[in-house]
Amino acid sequence: MLYFYTLKGLVLKNYADDAILLPTVSNKVRHNQAERKDYFVHFLQLKPVGRINERNIHVCGDVAIDSGIYTFSIVKDGAPVEVRARYTFAYRKIGDKWLIVEHHSSAMPESQEQEIAQLFDRWNASLQTDNPDEVLKNYADDAILLPTVSNKVRHNQAERKAYFENFLQLKPRGTINERNIRVFDDVAIDSGIYTFSLFKDGKPAEVRARYTFIYHRVGDKWLISEHHSSIMPEKV
Repeated sequence: MLYFYTLKGLVLKNYADDAILLPTVSNKVRHNQAERKDYFVHFLQLKPVGRINERNIHVCGDVAIDSGIYTFSIVKDGAPVEVRARYTFAYRKIGDKWLIVEHHSSAMPESQEQEIAQLFDRWNASLQTDNPDEVLKNYADDAILLPTVSNKVRHNQAERKAYFENFLQLKPRGTINERNIRVFDDVAIDSGIYTFSLFKDGKPAEVRARYTFIYHRVGDKWLISEHHSSIMPEKV
C-alpha cells in the first residue's frame, strides 16, 4: 500500500497546481490536485503501463504540446487488457521544469472492429489507382498472398507486384458481402465473402470469392501479413 501511494504522489508531481485533467475513464473534469488525486487513486489500481503509438510535438516558447495516440496495458477484473486512447498534453515551463497544465485523454471514438473494417476500404481504394505500388503499401514486406486467380503463392513484394500488375488490368472493385472480424492485441483477422466487379474480355463481370485478411499492427499502422482469396467452391 505504501508503494501505491508513493506512485500516486509521483504522478501528481507532473501537474501544475492549476492544471486541468480530462481523464480517460471519468466524466468529471479535475481542476486541482485533490481532484486529480481522487482520479489516480482509482486509475492506478488498474496497474497501467503506457506506450506511445503516434505523437506530434509543437513547442511555442515556454509552452509545448504533445498529442497523439497511446496504448495502456492494464489489469481489469484480474485479466490483462489493452486500451488505445487519444491524448493531448500541454506543458508549461515553470522555472527550470516542464509541468502539465492541460491533459485530455479520450477513448478511441471508433471501435476496433470499425478500424479493421476500414482497412479493406483502404485496400480496395488502392486498387482503383491502377498502380500496383499503391496496392503493395497495404502489405508487410514478408506478407504471404494466396491470390484469387493465380496458383502461385506470393512471398515478397516483387511477386505480389507481378500478380497485381495483371489483376489490375481487370479494373477490379470489391464489395463485402459477409465479414467476420476478430482482434487479438496487435493481430486482427477479417474473413468472409466479397464480390469483385471487373472487366473480363472487355465485358463487365462479377466474381464472388472467399477471403481472409490477417493484419499485424506495426507501430501505428495495420499491415496485411496474410491474404488468402479463393473462388467459391460451389457453383450457384
